[in-house]
Amino acid sequence: MNKLIKAIFLDLDGTIINKDKNMLERETIDLLNKIQKKGVKVCIATSRPFETIKDIEDIFVFQWDGIVASFGQQIFLNNHLIFEKAIPQQSLYAIFSISKRLSIPVYAAGEKTFFTMFNDDVQSFKEMFHVQTNDIKEYEGEKIKLITLISAKKIRYEDYFSDIPNIKFVYTGGINTDLFLDGVDKFSGIQVLLNEWGLSKNQYMAFGDSNSDLSMIINARIGISMQNATDELKKAADDQCDTCQNHGVEKYLSNYFHLHR
Repeated sequence: MNKLIKAIFLDLDGTIINKDKNMLERETIDLLNKIQKKGVKVCIATSRPFETIKDIEDIFVFQWDGIVASFGQQIFLNNHLIFEKAIPQQSLYAIFSISKRLSIPVYAAGEKTFFTMFNDDVQSFKEMFHVQTNDIKEYEGEKIKLITLISAKKIRYEDYFSDIPNIKFVYTGGINTDLFLDGVDKFSGIQVLLNEWGLSKNQYMAFGDSNSDLSMIINARIGISMQNATDELKKAADDQCDTCQNHGVEKYLSNYFHLHR
């Protein structure tokens, strides 16, 4: 075991959360408890806002040391919020207005969770991520932690949203493209937690499956992509593990820390 590894950051959907089950499985919880007892911090790093992390069954049966949520826009230390940054309301109004003009459905999560319209792509998105809301409405000034544009068509969104300052697009490899504040990402969130613990980036390991995981995989001492990951993430990773469906993270960590599942 590499004794320098003092923290592990795990993406959720497609990494440790099988999209067919939408739950943190008992075997995974038991394994993470064993690793935590070795003095290693075990954390979430996800694009989901905290408000929708809770939709995953048994996700908080395990006591996470830290959570990087909303692509680094929310950071929790032992379930206590220590950092939060949000897209300004003026920018949100502009994003929703442009999306409506282009007839692109938006999934918004935060103070309220809703879609702006419904079509077959939205249905696929709901099934893929086990989204529980059926609300269809327009934006009315709510605080939003995650904006997802949903379309199976390959659209260069930057051409339409370029006048909105300080936002960036993260294409995850499916039908969804997330919008976040420029200047934050999963790694910037990880850095906040590492600083809290007096650790460096050379002391963490990370697992992910999509392009939203690139920053934390590239900067990790050991960055591992799932076998079901995007090609871009696989190229950036130091190593690869089996698919989420085949419990790839659990197998990798069990071998790395010499544990038995």
